[in-house]
Amino acid sequence: MAGITYYRDADVPFFELKVCDAGHVAFKRHYHEEFSVGLVEKGASRVWHEGRQREVAPEDLVLIPPGVFHACNPRDKERWRYKMLFAAPAWVAAAVPGGRGQAALRQGVRCLPARACGRVMAEAAGRLMAPATPLAKESGVLALFAALLGDGGQDRREAAGGEHGRLKQVREYLHNRFLDRVTLADLEAVSGLSKYYVAKLFRREYGVPPHAYQTMLRVNYAEKELRRRRDLAAVAQDAGFYDQSHFTKTFRSHVGVTPEVYLRAHLP
Repeated sequence: MAGITYYRDADVPFFELKVCDAGHVAFKRHYHEEFSVGLVEKGASRVWHEGRQREVAPEDLVLIPPGVFHACNPRDKERWRYKMLFAAPAWVAAAVPGGRGQAALRQGVRCLPARACGRVMAEAAGRLMAPATPLAKESGVLALFAALLGDGGQDRREAAGGEHGRLKQVREYLHNRFLDRVTLADLEAVSGLSKYYVAKLFRREYGVPPHAYQTMLRVNYAEKELRRRRDLAAVAQDAGFYDQSHFTKTFRSHVGVTPEVYLRAHLP
């Protein structure tokens, strides 16, 4: 259908993002096998579920558990823009600790004002649409679900004892594998902490989340390679960037200048 695009990444197969920016569209009553989080960006909407209609204003979030019959449609024939994230129920149940993920799968349809989590949703969707690492993409969605379902406090059984040592193992793993396609599942296996606590506690310990730490290591690697006067395209590829534009944008955000400027500064 014109105006609707889907984004998928084989490295994070438990997510799918649907982006709709179209004129009048109409959906029949249906259900998804995934947990759905929708962000309405433009156009008032109506959500039918469980025999009743609910108004959804622009910038609202809609949470729809798997298996719940519903229908979402624009209220008027104006342009309708929204993003819908689909997450596999098994991922939701396992990724959000303390039983909160499992409880969310059993709840009914909920509507939240976007001021609560809209920014986090937009950031997670942006990563799924962009040439980001699988570590960055899953971390973004994990942050969204943590915001949607509440923090719930630290699970002391999981985080107690050897926490610093486990995070040090994660850090060492990133130093050894930063050029690889590292996932949160890898860091979970290395540390013995769940994905949720790897992301949360690593940021608390080192000031940045694991995906940002990996990106920093890649930029540092690129700096060294450019000082050796290597070809820009080869450095971008070796450092794990998806294309020259992605490399340039990321490098400049860390170093302050583009890779081209940096390379020229180190030419004889």
